[in-house]
Formats: sequence, C-alpha cells, structure tokens
Amino acid sequence: MCTETVPQFEEKRFKEIADGVFVFEGQDISLETKIYKYMDLSALFGIMDGHFRISRRKDYSDVYEHGVVTLRCAEFMLPAGESATEDDRKRRAEYEKFRKSAANLLCSCFTVAHDEMHCMWKSFTSGYTGIRIETTVGAFAESLKDRGIKLFIGTMRYYSIDMGAIDRTRYIFAKNKCYSPESELRIYFKLEEKTECGGYNQFDENCYLNVDGSKLVQSVLLSPFIPGSSCFKGWLLASIQNQYLDLKNKISHSAIKVADKF
Repeated sequence: MCTETVPQFEEKRFKEIADGVFVFEGQDISLETKIYKYMDLSALFGIMDGHFRISRRKDYSDVYEHGVVTLRCAEFMLPAGESATEDDRKRRAEYEKFRKSAANLLCSCFTVAHDEMHCMWKSFTSGYTGIRIETTVGAFAESLKDRGIKLFIGTMRYYSIDMGAIDRTRYIFAKNKCYSPESELRIYFKLEEKTECGGYNQFDENCYLNVDGSKLVQSVLLSPFIPGSSCFKGWLLASIQNQYLDLKNKISHSAIKVADKF
C-alpha cells in the first residue's frame, strides 16, 4: 500500500469540458472523441459486470513511468565553470520527488487510432482471447457510477530527448518516441479523499471503478488471433452476445487476416 500523498500537477492547465472532465491545454479532445482499448476477453466481462480496472504508472513496463530519469535535465544544466545555487538544488530535488511520486498516479491508457494495428494486438492482448473496445470520452465519463472522480485527459507526446527536461505537468503526458505508434490518449483519475473504487481506496495497489458497461462499450472487435474455424468464431461471438444482451449487434471480427496454426 502506498503511503505517499498523490502528487500535485497544475490543474489550471486543464480545460473543463464537462462536469469533472478536464483536457490538457492546447489539445483537441472533446466528449465525442473516439477512443479504443485493447484487452483480454476477461477484462470485457469485468466491464460488463460493472468493474473497470485502472493501474498505477509504476505498473507499466516503461521505466520512465516509474520516475527513472537521468539527471541530464535541461532545466538544471549550467554553463561550464558555474556551480549550482541552493535554489537550483532545491528545485531539482523537488522535481525529482515529483517524478518518483507521480509513479503512483492512477490512470488508464487508450488509443485514438481508429485502424486496428497488428502490434497493438500483440502487445496488449494474450492473443487467443483478445478484443478491442470502442467508446468515446463522453461515454466513458458518463459510465462512471462513482461520483467524486475527476478525469484529467490528454494525448501523449513522444520525445527522443531526456524526459527529465519536461515540466511536471507535461511530464505525465510524455513518453519515449519508440512508443509513438500507439497514438495514446491517457486518462488520469483524481479521487476525492472519501471516494472508494471497487472496495479499494486511492492508495491501494489495485483499483476497480464502478461502471455501467452498457454505456461504456459502444462496439467490440474480436482479435484476429482467435484460433479455429469461422464456425467457432461465430459461436464465440454469439455466446458473448447471449451472455451480455447489451452487446447484441455491437461485436465484429477483425479485418486482419492471419494464418491459423490450429
């Protein structure tokens, strides 16, 4: 369990587009913006049963999400022969502390890329049971049953330089350039002190938001790596729709064609 306080970023740099929904400065994101998320079938079942899992930045594989950045920060580079002042050292120490504590921010990652991508199926699903859901920023916000949750939303910007040179608010929307094909949109969740999510408070390692799955999920795409004949895939589609009537006529097959190994 994390005992640190939630790090503070500059909320004034976000524009409120709906009650409790904030967009990072200068970004063209609206309630109608379509967003997509690749996941395993079990996660879809969880959503339809009312539970949407969110993670901490430190749960992701990218070490920059953990606050691990070298000290070659442009903000603190000094001309040759000059030594750091006490203010320089304090400012750097404060920024270092923020980067490490920001690893505990609760968030969820989507993509704004409409066309499905082979690499996304491979990276974010187990292959044989993968799906991709489609929703909108507004539908996601509307699906939340828990009040007292603020959403801070922004598309990620990709850099080839040291992430330490970016200010603390832009830092939480920055990734290494190698991740640029993901076209990621990230949602950070700020919970009120008394808000619980899925029986866990904001400092627990796992957190599930209470959601209305019928509002959240607008369509479902089945993985191209689901094995078996077209009859099996048709049976799987029908079985999901029979289990969750709200998904009827919302599920389709991937357009990507791969060789069946079975």
